[in-house]
Amino acid sequence: MSFLPSLSVTWALVVVVVTLLLIYGTWPYRFFKKMGVPGPRPWPYIGTFLHYRKGFYKFDTECYKKYGKVWGIYDGRLPILMVLDLEMIKSIMVKECYSVFTNRRETNKDLAGPFADGISVVKDEHWKRIRGSVSPFFTSGRLKEIFPIADKYGDRFIENLKKRNPEEPIKVKDALGPYSMDVVTSASFSVEVDSMNNPDDPFVANIKKMLNFSFFSPLFLILTLFPFAATLLAKMGITLFSKSSVDFFYSSLKKIKEQHGTSDDKRVDFMHLMIQSQISDEQAKNVSSEQPAKGLTDHEILSQSFIFILGGYETTSSTLTFLLYNLATNPDSLNKLVKEIDEAFPNNAPVTHDSLTKLEYLDMAINESMRLLPTAPRLERVCKKTIELNGITIPKDTLVGIPTYVLFRDPQLWESPEEFRPERFSSENDIDQYAFMPFGLGPRNCVGMRFALMIMKLVVVKLLQNFSIETCKETQKRVDFMHLMIQSQISDEQAKNVSSEQPAKGLTNNEILSQSFIFILGGYETTSTTLTFLLYNLATNPDSLNKLVKEIDEAFPNNKKMSFLPSLSVTWGLVVVVVTLLFTYGIWPYGFFKKLGIPGPRPWPFIGTFLHYRKGFYKFDTECYKKYGKIWGIYDGRLPILMVLDLEMIKSIMVKECILSSLTEGVFFSPCLICYGALFVFLFDTLQIFPIADKYGDRFIENLKKRNPEEAIKVKDALGPYSMDVVTSASFSVEVDSVNNPNDPFVAHIKKMLNFSFFSPLILILTLFPFVASFLGKMGITMFSKSSMDFFYGSLKKIKEQHGTSDDKRVDFMHLMIQSQISDEQADNVSSEQPAKGLTDHEILSQSFIFILGGYETTSTTLAFLLYNLATNPDSLNKLVKEIDEAFPNNAPVTYDVLMKLEYMEMVINESMRLLPTAPRLERVCKKTIELNGITIPKDTLVSIPTYVLFRDPQLWESPEEFRPERFSSENDIDQYAFMPFGLGPRNCVGMRFALMIMKLVVVKLLQNFSIETCKETQIPIQLNALFQPTVPVTLKFVPRSHKEE
Repeated sequence: MSFLPSLSVTWALVVVVVTLLLIYGTWPYRFFKKMGVPGPRPWPYIGTFLHYRKGFYKFDTECYKKYGKVWGIYDGRLPILMVLDLEMIKSIMVKECYSVFTNRRETNKDLAGPFADGISVVKDEHWKRIRGSVSPFFTSGRLKEIFPIADKYGDRFIENLKKRNPEEPIKVKDALGPYSMDVVTSASFSVEVDSMNNPDDPFVANIKKMLNFSFFSPLFLILTLFPFAATLLAKMGITLFSKSSVDFFYSSLKKIKEQHGTSDDKRVDFMHLMIQSQISDEQAKNVSSEQPAKGLTDHEILSQSFIFILGGYETTSSTLTFLLYNLATNPDSLNKLVKEIDEAFPNNAPVTHDSLTKLEYLDMAINESMRLLPTAPRLERVCKKTIELNGITIPKDTLVGIPTYVLFRDPQLWESPEEFRPERFSSENDIDQYAFMPFGLGPRNCVGMRFALMIMKLVVVKLLQNFSIETCKETQKRVDFMHLMIQSQISDEQAKNVSSEQPAKGLTNNEILSQSFIFILGGYETTSTTLTFLLYNLATNPDSLNKLVKEIDEAFPNNKKMSFLPSLSVTWGLVVVVVTLLFTYGIWPYGFFKKLGIPGPRPWPFIGTFLHYRKGFYKFDTECYKKYGKIWGIYDGRLPILMVLDLEMIKSIMVKECILSSLTEGVFFSPCLICYGALFVFLFDTLQIFPIADKYGDRFIENLKKRNPEEAIKVKDALGPYSMDVVTSASFSVEVDSVNNPNDPFVAHIKKMLNFSFFSPLILILTLFPFVASFLGKMGITMFSKSSMDFFYGSLKKIKEQHGTSDDKRVDFMHLMIQSQISDEQADNVSSEQPAKGLTDHEILSQSFIFILGGYETTSTTLAFLLYNLATNPDSLNKLVKEIDEAFPNNAPVTYDVLMKLEYMEMVINESMRLLPTAPRLERVCKKTIELNGITIPKDTLVSIPTYVLFRDPQLWESPEEFRPERFSSENDIDQYAFMPFGLGPRNCVGMRFALMIMKLVVVKLLQNFSIETCKETQIPIQLNALFQPTVPVTLKFVPRSHKEE
């Protein structure tokens, strides 16, 4: 069967695409739930990426505090297992490095460009070959050879610094970056860049340009949402870094390499060593040989050169900047270091390599600075095969992250972790190597570590030999209120010691917290009030306002507005706009209940709380009631729904303030779903319908007697035809006889229409984009099967035409509606003093359809639940059988009057509908803003009463999960607002009495002739799906009573 037969190919594709997009956006986010690993809740498509806005080191810190030493996050759709457990870190970085955790995060080679063969990117055997080829450059002997080069540029850096004004504040990284660049390029390629005297040197300018990128750039966002697009972007010439800068370095390095290749070249730098071991691409690819090739290909040489320049410049200058900042803001530590340097190199003696390596306090200061501000705040490894570590199974291809920033500040590992204390790294203290690894650890640690430490130590020594480092007004210092209080913190004992001559100064722990609270309270209230008064006075005194504006403009001239994304082309600008608009559309409604001060579950973009329905919305409602109380808010897609269980509010909604209307309006149904006039006349006269129902009841029993007594029967399938026959005959005088003809088109099409899912593509489209409903309606797309709707519409139209003949004597439902038929013009004329009464042609057909659908579905479902409850509660069943046998002895014919007097029957039906209501929710739309019970309900808000939860509320019902019909006896006073299975007030179910009559009638006839029993196919307890239908059809055995008595 075609899923949506009325859809054109185009619309079918739209449905498929939207569904696939939704699945694509949420598919990976059960990864950590399956592993039993906690973590922050991801958003569709972007995962936990948005948390990086405040800095991923802050995000990592928050996660550690909340989830412990192991948690999971998502970079877009990529799961990352975050680990702070030292035993696991040991396995990841060292023990299982070669076998499992060899590689770093997967990088698209096409997008990486010149980085593609870099030592930090390549994997497995490729990495081992490259690592083995470049490691000789960083031996102790090689570093001693490089030392004079670094010493020369260190002296040049000091000379350059001496030319500056001593009072001039210096941006440290800008000053030290050229030193790093000159040492790296000279030691690696024997190239004289001299960027210290030429700050605009192309090498420095292009490095800065390459490093000037954001996690929230359009390219990063696209790769986060759609990582598979990387290859396509690369083919379009788009890379992670500025193309002009990449081209500059690539061509420069190629030129340097060619110059090194001349026969008279005597250089022994990094480039020279790599060229000496150069191999061809074919040799590199030949991994099958017993003796794998050693050396680097042409492109690999250029990649390592590129990595070395970038790493040497950025990481070294950043680490030096952080170190000098920590020394300047901690004068005691700075003085100790200066003292050590002066003792090691008295009278500004030249610095030697051997003496430099013996400076213990310098080592401690560098380590402590890298602990507080690591250059790499995360380390990452990819799991090559599934492995279990510390009871956690890590699947193959999982990216594992070690948040070093958090690790290095863990109070369980470090005493006073926020303070700069170099002494903690003295030889007396045993630091766990797995708790401190600023250059990584194990076989894949930073290959240039010793080189970096040497050039950093050298420049620090030369700097402190010649200069004193101080903070200035431009230095961003941590001088917040809390920091100052902590600096002067004292113990409770010191505070209590008031007898001493020199009383203690400072605050205790509790006093610090108290002052913080006072500061927040006073700072909020007084500042906001004063600002309010100030702006009011300025607004009411324009002359003063103009003077102030003039002063500000003179103090801060040329206040130009900055372009939001100046570097974006029009195309990328449109991408940003579209993504922003989509994202805004997806989250826009979700502040509704927050503004109202109403709690509720957190909605997901676009779909709201819709996914919670997977387990059944009655279960979702129950969970919400337990968590949020009697009033909460949910979102069906973008539609807010106010859920209410407060009886006073229910009373107002359903009866007192029935200014609300039900929300059931669709493509097929006219806005007037139930015409009360005709229905009241017909349905309340159930006495007239009784003989028809009685006839079909007898036919149902006759049909049942033909079956094998041992046969298990699907109750709803057996009772559905009875409901259908009574409804069609009583409403339209049509003899369907589906009891004897279970494949009757009426029954087949009803079943087909009711066979839909909340998670069908059409429902999902309407949930994500409700505004397309009208458009879909105009295209002939409906909620139900078009063929079934066409069948009913055609059948009902034919029945209506037959009723319209002049000799027609029928007095059924259709006849009464036709008698009061009016034209469309009369129905539209709402302005007349005497509004028209009656139904239009389309309204007559709509009510007929509703009556068939409701009569079949709700009656058969309610009967199935009722018989299930009786079969699983034999005591109640026996009491009901006894009542029936006394009312109709010896299988006497059932009469209407006696049927209506069966008290226990009434109790049983009520109790069954309480436990398993056919409508587990009632809904109304608020037509105008109203306040109920202190809550303002805005106009057009959908209000819902979760009857399933209401009918099982332990505050209203004793032992609510038990089947106890006696609770509905006349002796018990049941609050009508706590039990309303057919709704309540003016808009309750108009067919209630009709439904009760035909249900009571068939139950009496059934129990006069059969004993109801469970069987092996009966699902106990009953399980319900998302649509509140049994997951396994209610199946029972109907054993003839004659057999039972025998």
